[in-house]
Amino acid sequence: MSLSEQQMAFNAAWRGLKWQGFERCTSPGGLCQTEGVSKTVEGRVIHCAVGWMLPPEAQQRGPGFNAKGIPMDHPLKEALTYYPDWLRDLQIAHDTGETPAQMEHKLRAYAKKHNLKIPTDWKG
Repeated sequence: MSLSEQQMAFNAAWRGLKWQGFERCTSPGGLCQTEGVSKTVEGRVIHCAVGWMLPPEAQQRGPGFNAKGIPMDHPLKEALTYYPDWLRDLQIAHDTGETPAQMEHKLRAYAKKHNLKIPTDWKG
């Protein structure tokens, strides 16, 4: 995966997580979910870091996601199907950021480690 594809993936995660106030997307039992069930912001469900990269047909409520639902022409199809270390690291930054401040800090550290830029053009 090229750095530009990794940057594109990070941008999607950062923008979505910033929009939801860097709040974790978890089930009532505390497990990470790609798409929230009970939590919403402005009437829209929240997502985990990887969940913000997925097209709607790959979303599923509960742990994990449906990789078969990702269209073949999706720019992150390969990464989301094979789940490389950089993507796992991004999800860990989300999962272990127990407060919004911790999550933002961990995502900034992730960006620095992987030579990525923090998007400044997000739209809420």
